[in-house]
Amino acid sequence: MNRALRIRVVRVLLFVLIAWIGAASQGVGQDKEARERIFKQGYDALTAGRLDESIASFRKCLELSPQDADCAYNMACSYTLKKDVDAGLEWLGKSIEWGYNDLDHLRQDPDLKALRQDARYKALVKQLQRRVRMIRTPEVTLDLIVMIEGSMGF
Repeated sequence: MNRALRIRVVRVLLFVLIAWIGAASQGVGQDKEARERIFKQGYDALTAGRLDESIASFRKCLELSPQDADCAYNMACSYTLKKDVDAGLEWLGKSIEWGYNDLDHLRQDPDLKALRQDARYKALVKQLQRRVRMIRTPEVTLDLIVMIEGSMGF
């Protein structure tokens, strides 16, 4: 198999592995419909400017789906819009720690505008940039697959 094809295969396998790990981290037997319903309530409240309601909904969502990066991200948006920069940054950090990867959206999201001049925001963006760069770099991806293959005895 040539190198370019191997890189493509590795990327697909890595994507599937990451998706599987993400799904497994949501916990076994959780009520996904309840999570989706509560998440939608939180998002609807956020977009309508009912920030306390959105925060309450995303907290419930996190009870059903601990370390849910999307819930944490929207908590960051809610707190930032409430002008609570510290809480906004705390939840943004958690969302990145828990797997949030949409760097372009994070940079452009108007909900996070109040954070952009803060040094802590800039540090979080750099952290996410490094992770995204690692995921998108074929050599790093190949190295990860080789490490996984080696540790699993393939």
